[in-house]
Amino acid sequence: MSVFHISLNSRPTCPSILIPYENELFNLPVYKLRSKVDICLSTAFVEIRGVWVNIANYKSDCVFVLPLNGTVTSVKVEVGNRKFQTSVVPNSDTQNLEEKKDDRKADDLNNSLLSQDFGQYVPNLFRLPIPDVNSKEPIKVTVVVIEPLQFYEGKYQFNLPLRFGSNLLPKNKTMDDVISIDLNIRSSSSDVYFESSTHKLIRKQAEQKDSDFSVHLEALEFSRPDPDVPSETISEDFDFSYGISTTKITAAMIRNPENLNNFLLFVLPPTRVAQKSNFTRHMVFLLDRSGSMIGEPHSEATRALGMALRNLSPTDKFTVVVFDHEMLAFSDDLLCASPANVTRAIDWVTYHQPNKGGTYFGVPLAWALEKLNTAHALSFSIPFVVLLTDGCVRDEREICKMVEETCAAVRILTFGIGSYCNMFFLKMLAKIGRGFSDVVVYKEKVFSQITRLINMASVPIITNCTLSVEGATKVVTYPDPIPDLFLGAPLTLSGNFEGDITGPVQLWGQTGDNVRVSIPCDVVSSTVIPVEKVLIQQQISLMTADAWLNEDEGVEENVVNLSCKHNVASAYTSMVAYELLDGEDDNDDAQGDGKDDDDDTIKQHHKKLQRAKVAAMVLTTGTVIAAASFSFGDVLGTSENMALLGIWAVEAVAAAPNVTATATATATV
Repeated sequence: MSVFHISLNSRPTCPSILIPYENELFNLPVYKLRSKVDICLSTAFVEIRGVWVNIANYKSDCVFVLPLNGTVTSVKVEVGNRKFQTSVVPNSDTQNLEEKKDDRKADDLNNSLLSQDFGQYVPNLFRLPIPDVNSKEPIKVTVVVIEPLQFYEGKYQFNLPLRFGSNLLPKNKTMDDVISIDLNIRSSSSDVYFESSTHKLIRKQAEQKDSDFSVHLEALEFSRPDPDVPSETISEDFDFSYGISTTKITAAMIRNPENLNNFLLFVLPPTRVAQKSNFTRHMVFLLDRSGSMIGEPHSEATRALGMALRNLSPTDKFTVVVFDHEMLAFSDDLLCASPANVTRAIDWVTYHQPNKGGTYFGVPLAWALEKLNTAHALSFSIPFVVLLTDGCVRDEREICKMVEETCAAVRILTFGIGSYCNMFFLKMLAKIGRGFSDVVVYKEKVFSQITRLINMASVPIITNCTLSVEGATKVVTYPDPIPDLFLGAPLTLSGNFEGDITGPVQLWGQTGDNVRVSIPCDVVSSTVIPVEKVLIQQQISLMTADAWLNEDEGVEENVVNLSCKHNVASAYTSMVAYELLDGEDDNDDAQGDGKDDDDDTIKQHHKKLQRAKVAAMVLTTGTVIAAASFSFGDVLGTSENMALLGIWAVEAVAAAPNVTATATATATV
């Protein structure tokens, strides 16, 4: 039985189509790669159109692989006269597909690509099997991705992986012949600035229409010599950032003209703070040192913790707790963050390395909340808990309820390492504590992502935020409660209300001087910013966390409906790929038109469409290709201190060498 030497879990450096050849996977040459990027506030909508050709002299299954930082919402593939597409369906509807796959796998003596497990969630990697590609046949792929952008040093950051060598180009073609990038920035402000460290940006057009401002850019490729093959060149990833210049806190409520009751709230901190923040922080760091953290996970987390401690202000106070099934505290009291205390704390953490203990953080979390609440009652400060763990525990719902009852003014930052932690539990803790949450599975990203998470909360601007909408009733925001505004973390909220706005919209908050202030929010209608879609991933994730915590089937059903409507997979849905039947329309009606219509008729319409699609998938080549995210954790894997994740052993790899074959591609592309 054949075994592929290159794992399908490996991350390529560009969109690629792989083909098996002598038990290995190789890249097919790319004839066209067109990327269109629409950046709307804090979210990028990316459409990539590519054309590859099977230059091998044999018919074969292939697989499309895409490195990404966001979520794929749709894929359409054309292979000759055949068409394939994807759709998001409830997990309950995929059972027949999995049974059919098992039958096919049992009968498949050649272990083709189609028998591989594409349903496993692999972060930052999308994989789509494409069956029966003939020699010389072109493969056309259109993929749409939605990506929340990270905010760093006052700007939103975007990266498009496009690094491949000229050996993957057709004969007599250059990088500029194959690669093109169009980019639009859509904003409610004209004070937009942008830059790219990798490409030359050409400003094609700028347009102001009412409250909508758009900039159209073209990015020109800067290819460079390949250090491994001096005669070849290699393309660059597209790195881009943009920001909005402002000297004060600015806020805008953006609404869809077709449904004015849905909104986005976009609150930007000032580009710079004229003086140091008046807030004093009290911080308790909780570091997991259970057996599964042995090695790089713990050393990288410790390195990031050391950086965070060194960046504390001398007026801040802190302590550190390490835990497995037991806990040890560096100090029973909060200490001033003097250089001497910070150095002693770093040495103490370094000394207390992981052993074979299990994972339990209910006790240290309760201890930290009690310490911080006591200190907060004696002085005005912002108390923080920073939790770093790779584990999942059995009583997570009870821990959440304990935190709801006792956290009071404490802010909670949570960071999960590896695949065994329950992402939704960590997200719920952060939501309750008005903080942030993140998860990492790749070892090379542990330090940078922990550092980024802690830096986001390093300079508070206003805290205890609330929203007032005069004239409106039943105002709902995602998340709720509203997080604090930090210099390193703009506020991006979605929400809805009943009634109509008859007066001012204001964001209220508290300054470091303990003064209550109001920030006026400009209320604007936008025809170019897709209000319902910009923060759809955030809304689905928060609703999933609520459904998990409260074991609420009604909320779970709402997640499924929202997920299927927008083709954004969730913990309760999966993306599936299937071949269209002859004469079948490839318009994905189930995705919806983005209008904010949630009545029962529309929901039933979507359910009927999904059932019809699943029926078609069972008849053809339906395959579950992607779970949306992490599961709800793995208590068994945690309790047995199992290795963190197979991905720890998978390094980022360059694109595989191209197939060499006697056949020449003559297809028109």
